[in-house]
Amino acid sequence: MRKILAFDIGGTNIKFGILNELGEVLEKGKIKTRVESEEVFINSLIEIIEEKKNEIEGVALSMPGFINVEKGMPTACYAIQCMVNKNITEIIKNRTGLNTTIENDGKCVALAEKFNGNAVECDNFICITVGTGIGGGLFVNGKIVRGHSFRGGEFGFMVCEGLEKDDVNDSIMSKKASTIALIDKYKKYKGIDSNVEIEGKEVFLEGERDTKVKELIEEWYTSLAIGIANLSAIINPEKIIIGGGISERENFVEGIEKALNKILWWNDVNAKIEVCKHKNDAGLIGAVYNYLNL
Repeated sequence: MRKILAFDIGGTNIKFGILNELGEVLEKGKIKTRVESEEVFINSLIEIIEEKKNEIEGVALSMPGFINVEKGMPTACYAIQCMVNKNITEIIKNRTGLNTTIENDGKCVALAEKFNGNAVECDNFICITVGTGIGGGLFVNGKIVRGHSFRGGEFGFMVCEGLEKDDVNDSIMSKKASTIALIDKYKKYKGIDSNVEIEGKEVFLEGERDTKVKELIEEWYTSLAIGIANLSAIINPEKIIIGGGISERENFVEGIEKALNKILWWNDVNAKIEVCKHKNDAGLIGAVYNYLNL
């Protein structure tokens, strides 16, 4: 049995686990993300790798940012700035002797669904993660879309509504259709301080009592539907698969379908909407799929 050590690197925590060639998680753990310097960050990974070295054949990384998978480095990464333009895979390989790969975290979610999730049989699909921003990946003709400089498929930056101001950033998908976008609109309407922590489920509960909040939720679904429709017009997907905590709501898919059905040509797309199979382990599973297929 082949075993790979995977790391799902986030701005706050790093999840890690040993997986086999079927994408099954055999064991896992979590540490705090250390970004004080390149040395501190790398050493936090090396410590775990050395512990597991005799059990594994290689290392698979998932992390945020624009990732050059050929050079093994992030070319932009707000959350882990100490590693921007640093060849992480080469550094780890030189110190451990283990083959190492890296991929963007959103794309790893899509790769996980292709590996052993809800897109195994799909050659053309859209995977969207809805959270603090909008991420995910596009599969076209059986391959993940990366683009010529590895910045393709970053549809969170796609303009999905008319420009209300000179600043185009207000109209990108991440600012209109993310969970944070919905929460921010809710806070503004309720006069709640921006620093107060609120979860998406609270907004939906309030929407059952307050018609204005219900309207905000419907507008949010519409923004998400616009992004889905635009992407579907480009790649003609078999499925749209959506992940993120908010996707686990009972009526989530129904809300998106209702918004999509307002778009006249949507019925011609004939793409099924589903939630992601994989939840918290998606980054680990996708990183291993990337390792096995690069």
